[in-house]
Amino acid sequence: KISNKRKIKRVMIMGWPMNSRKYFEDGRFTFFYDRIFYEINLIKKLKRKGFYVIYKPHPERNNLIKYLFKNYADKIIFEKFENKSILNKVDALIYAHTTTTTFGYALCSNLNIFLLDHEDIYSEEQKKLLKKRVNFIDFNFKSSKDKNYDQLFECLDKNQKKINYEYVKKYLL
Repeated sequence: KISNKRKIKRVMIMGWPMNSRKYFEDGRFTFFYDRIFYEINLIKKLKRKGFYVIYKPHPERNNLIKYLFKNYADKIIFEKFENKSILNKVDALIYAHTTTTTFGYALCSNLNIFLLDHEDIYSEEQKKLLKKRVNFIDFNFKSSKDKNYDQLFECLDKNQKKINYEYVKKYLL
């Protein structure tokens, strides 16, 4: 069991599959070209604020990811997310989508989760419970303006709340 971190200094960005396939259920702003710019910009902004940033890409395209992100992230991790030693390396996880197998694992962890939310894809009941577990951040993926990141930084700077597992118990167990 990993204890909940009260102060966040080390974050892991969960990367997008950098391929040309686009699936309808993944939502808007999910084409890899847009995501490369968004993820690099997010890393740069986090680093400027003093965070240690680990980038966890989707397991596809390792060479491309190394080439594109090596000068930005403090560390790039290619090992499986399910490896619990990965979770010991960070205080929080940042997601821009929930259509990934890692999201379920993350919900069951004791890590703080920040979801850069740009769509309303959850039922009211799901979102109500999920908000108890996940920090929803209003986010515009097309904007690189600092104002777009203010809510994220405010949430990251706060002492973190105790993690609530009601969503996990209702939907995952």
